[in-house]
Order: sequence, then structure tokens, then C-alpha cells
Amino acid sequence: MGVEGVGSQPSGSDVIERENIVGLFGARNVRPRVSIVIPTFNNAASLSRLLAAVRQSEIPKGGIEIVVVDDGSSDHTAEVCAREHVRHLWQADRGTVGARDRGWREARGELIVFFDDDTLPDPDVIRLLTEALAHADGVGAHFVALQKKSLISDYTHADGLIDHRVVAGEVRWLITGAAAFRRTALEAVNGFDLGFHAAGEDVDLSIRMLQAGLCLITEPRAVVHHEHRARFGQLLETCYRYGRFSPVLAGRHDTYRGERTASALRRLSPMQVVRTYHRFRSEATRRRSLAFLVLHEMVAFPYLLGLIRSHEAKRLAAPSWRQSAPAEQRPHTLPRLPQPDAVAPRADDLADAAHGAKVRAV
Repeated sequence: MGVEGVGSQPSGSDVIERENIVGLFGARNVRPRVSIVIPTFNNAASLSRLLAAVRQSEIPKGGIEIVVVDDGSSDHTAEVCAREHVRHLWQADRGTVGARDRGWREARGELIVFFDDDTLPDPDVIRLLTEALAHADGVGAHFVALQKKSLISDYTHADGLIDHRVVAGEVRWLITGAAAFRRTALEAVNGFDLGFHAAGEDVDLSIRMLQAGLCLITEPRAVVHHEHRARFGQLLETCYRYGRFSPVLAGRHDTYRGERTASALRRLSPMQVVRTYHRFRSEATRRRSLAFLVLHEMVAFPYLLGLIRSHEAKRLAAPSWRQSAPAEQRPHTLPRLPQPDAVAPRADDLADAAHGAKVRAV
């Protein structure tokens, strides 16, 4: 199927596959051992940078394929994918979680490596992650900030806002912006929950994997540079989204609820403020550490606002067990949360959703 013009709308279906797998990434009819899944939306420049980095990577035995899942971009994403000869799966605004979930389901490899389009992996990352899967079911890469001079970016890294959660050497959850999983592990928990439209899907996935007895680890040598948000407004928006979905995760998972409670209690302790400052001070100047501390206290407010406005998220508190059909054929089993400026669902929409749930239950 040919590549449509930039900004053109697909005909017939809201899902189109554009597939060209040649050269480095294996012949069309050869099943690769490793699949690189990249969700993207209107970020063609960063995507091009990432694909160039992957081309410079050490290719593991068995070969790789690259699957770019385009969540309705209107920029030059299609042209970038055609130029780089990668699989380009188009879908209409199903969110990052929908893109990740569709990507691994349609990928052909037995090992799935996820990269967000704003990451830049070192040449050995794919090899290191896939080698680590010889003795684990999931593995997270080591995030470092791509920008080195931005206060907001440096704070995001120092406070671990974009990082895996590891306590006393034990992984609590992985961030799927740079992580790899065995296909069998993803199948064991039926993949991502599509109800987490804006945040929290990787935390939920990791906890369900751990509950299923699967092994999750990190690989510190697999360094991935991440383009942390550099503007204050972006930082506040991120923390607000975390707050919106926090009650959902707490309602489903005792592990997360305990983490959230402990974190809240620590914030109330004056000694914790001192410990947080010293943690920042270990890798930054005194002046910058004080600025980090101020930001650390300020981000609590958008997070709290997200909690207050999360009453609609409580509808997601019951676990969902989804059908195993291909992603493009499966309806969302959980309703998406409206974005901050979105219109609340109508009564007849909720009635239709309830009716659909009854039909699936039958």
C-alpha cells in the first residue's frame, strides 16, 4: 500500500498499515527476533533522530524490525517512515497506550523493545536489553537527560519523575519509554489497559506482571537519553496527569496505594525536606539544589489538583479483563478520562457503554 500525502485522511478504515522492511531490518518475509515499537504523534523531527540512532545500533542475533505506530499525526511522520523503510501503522487518536498496545500485538518478534519518540538510545542499548531478557521477563533502560542546561529538565531527572521505580534493589514498576519485554510476558497479562489514556499505563502493566510472578529488572549499562520537558508549564501538566490517574492505580493495586501513602507522609515531615535537599545536593550546586527543592514543593499543587478532579477516574477502579482480539478490533474496555478541557460524557453515551459491558459479560 502506498504512502498517503502528509495530512491526508485514510479512507475506508481509521487504521492503515504502511510496511517496508528491507536491508538492515530484514526481508519482508523473514520473522525477526526483536521488534522495536515506537509510538508517535506529530514529532517527526525527534522520530527521525531516533530512527537514525537505531540504525547505528548493534543489531542482536536474529535481526530486528521497527514498528512505528502513528497516533494520527498531521506532520511529516509518514514521510520519515517511508524514507527509513520501517513499518508505519496509522491509527486515529487512540493515545500513547493504544499505540504501544497495538504495536506489540502486530509486531512479529519474540522480544519487544519500546522506545518513546523523544528518546535517543546509545548504540549498545538494544543488545543489552535483549540480552538481559535471557534471565528476566522485562527490563528497563537507564534514563539520562538529553538536555544538560535546562533547570526544569535537570530537576525532572534529579527527582526521578521520568524513571523506573526501584526500592532496595527491587523493581516496583518500569517506565515503558525505554524498556523491553518478552512477548510471552505481555501475553500473560493481556498487554496494556487501554483505559489509561494519558498516564499510568506502564505502572499498571508492571504491577500486574509482578502479581503474575514475572521478573522485572533494570539494566544500568543501557543508557537512553530522554528529552525531558524543558518548560515549567509542561512540568505542571505532567504532575497534574499523574494526580488524575493516581486514584485509579491506588484503587487497583495495594502496592501502589502503599507507595502513595508513604510518599504523602514523607512530604509532611520537615526532616524529609532536609533529606530531599541533600539528595539534590549530591549531584548539583547549592543554588541549583535549592531551586530543585522549590520545584519539588511546587509540583505537589498540580498533583493535588489532579487528585481533586479525579472523581471521574474512579469509574476505572475495577479491573478489566479484555478480549484478546487484535488491538484495532478491540473496543476500549475502560472509558477514557476526559482531558482537562474536554466535555463530560453524555448520559446516552454512558448508557451505550453500560449496554456494551452487559453484552460482553454475556
